[in-house]
Amino acid sequence: SCLKFLRRTPWAREKVEALYLEMIGETAGT
Repeated sequence: SCLKFLRRTPWAREKVEALYLEMIGETAGT
């Protein structure tokens, strides 16, 4: 259900992607 909502809202997907990349960056511990 959540994925469907994200697919319907491009701006939300972009925000999620940005947060996802931020989390990956923090995990990498650069």
